[in-house]
Amino acid sequence: MTRAQLAVASGLSTGYITKLEQGHADNPSAEVVHRLCEALEISGAQRVHLFALARQVPTPTGSAGVVVDPDATRRSITAEQIEMLERLNPHTCSYVDQYWNVLYANSECRRLYRGLTEAGSTLTWMFLSSEAREVMVDWDFEAATMVAWMRAMYARRPDDAVFRALLEQCAVNPDFVTYWDSQDVVVARKAPHLRLRDLDTGEIHEIIAQLWPSPDPTQPISFYLGIRTGVGAPSL
Repeated sequence: MTRAQLAVASGLSTGYITKLEQGHADNPSAEVVHRLCEALEISGAQRVHLFALARQVPTPTGSAGVVVDPDATRRSITAEQIEMLERLNPHTCSYVDQYWNVLYANSECRRLYRGLTEAGSTLTWMFLSSEAREVMVDWDFEAATMVAWMRAMYARRPDDAVFRALLEQCAVNPDFVTYWDSQDVVVARKAPHLRLRDLDTGEIHEIIAQLWPSPDPTQPISFYLGIRTGVGAPSL
């Protein structure tokens, strides 16, 4: 592909592409990198690598208007990844995307977080499901923490249409509006533990909650691990 052809395909100028090739165009934006990926039909690990070379982070939704389909992301989860989650029972584990859509949850997670998979998103479950208030013993604290985390993430992608849709969806809940207006921001949990009420037995479970990015950079998912205290490690 010639420079002129790449310029037409990417919507960039031939002069700018020449500067990129010669190392004279510093700090290309994420949108520029995305356009080059599309024009060159780069995907997967190569796309991640190109963003890394530009010191940018590939985002599922950006100014270029690219939206990742949650169903497509869900289908990218392999049988081995699902087996790992199920083997971690009775600890609560799930895969989520950056919008807190639950892509897969193991059986104990589905049982304890009643109605979570039906809600589709942890955020909408927290604010639009009556079961969330029954399950989350410290609902007020957890809800406020989740909104503060959302504010931090939204600040990185203020033009993200998916985040804006989530805001509008949850804004029907007055508690959500109160927490959002407080302008609190966090980038990690304020406390490592959370408490869940088992709606089948009435027992209170203390969970050590962690969220980890996928080790595969081509998968835009995170791994939620909720370790039940007092429960031995499962046999792997």
